[in-house]
Amino acid sequence: MWDWILKIAALLGIGGISLTQVISDDKKSWIALGAFLLLLLYVGYRLIRTISKRLDAKYPKGYLPISTIARMATTDGKNLVYETTRHIQVKRPTMRHFEHRFFWTGTKDPRVTSSLQMPSKIDCIDGEKTKLVKLKFPMTRVYDEVEVIHVRMDIDDSDQQSATYVSHTVDAPVTLISWRIELPYVTDRYFGSKASIYRTAINHQGHPAEERLETVVFDAVAKSFSFDLTHPEPGYRYTLAWPRP
Repeated sequence: MWDWILKIAALLGIGGISLTQVISDDKKSWIALGAFLLLLLYVGYRLIRTISKRLDAKYPKGYLPISTIARMATTDGKNLVYETTRHIQVKRPTMRHFEHRFFWTGTKDPRVTSSLQMPSKIDCIDGEKTKLVKLKFPMTRVYDEVEVIHVRMDIDDSDQQSATYVSHTVDAPVTLISWRIELPYVTDRYFGSKASIYRTAINHQGHPAEERLETVVFDAVAKSFSFDLTHPEPGYRYTLAWPRP
């Protein structure tokens, strides 16, 4: 970058634009001013490019995750509401939207809404089951600002083809993952059921091995499973799975 600054300065000197000439000659003063503004624009462009490359290398997704709170609720086992609230810190010079990826095992796409962002249509990536929704911010966020991301999915699972689990990929340090699964329609026969917390490595060879971390007993009073996972180790996909009532 400094090589270019020296080259432009040398060109100004070769062109005969000196300080006294700038003061005494209106035409040359405008030329000098234009050249100086172009120099500032170029330096700013190179600076932003350099910062962006370094940030992309350290934060490939453009943000630092802080926490994720997930809630799944159904009153009949067929119509589901799934909500996630994320806190992130922007690690790009500017950020206009957030990409929410999810793996859906049901046969019908969910209806996606948000109380904080404007969601795009659902796109399929890496096959039919992996989905992507872009959540547009109300205003552009800049480096180190914190944004709260909200996603709500209303799901028709009347054929009950979806798998009964929620999972989150952790590829960067995060403070908290919180799960709550609400099943108010279950009967007494479901009391005593247990959910499992396990993790699988993101980068693996062949079939990934599941590492069981915790067992969560069904709360018969609240009729729910809930668990808080603090400071999970990056490099794994963390899952809470429960038996279908």
